Amino acid sequence: MSASGVTRLLMPMEKNGLIEKVRNPRDSRQSLVRLSDTGQRLFEEASVSFAHITGDLVSQLSQSQQEIVVKLYTKVV
Repeated sequence: MSASGVTRLLMPMEKNGLIEKVRNPRDSRQSLVRLSDTGQRLFEEASVSFAHITGDLVSQLSQSQQEIVVKLYTKVV
């Protein structure tokens, strides 16, 4: 992804207060990005929801089916 593509991706997140730009102490031409307090809270809430949803989905699979899903996922990623 190009630098301008990353910037376009991050701009709405910054506008909505989910991330903050931080000066790079090693290179003033670059900015670093971190989650804001709001972004961190949203991430934590989404993580809990994700864990519940995936837990519900996976619980419907047998152990061997779960192992197959993991193997397939590692090939895709």
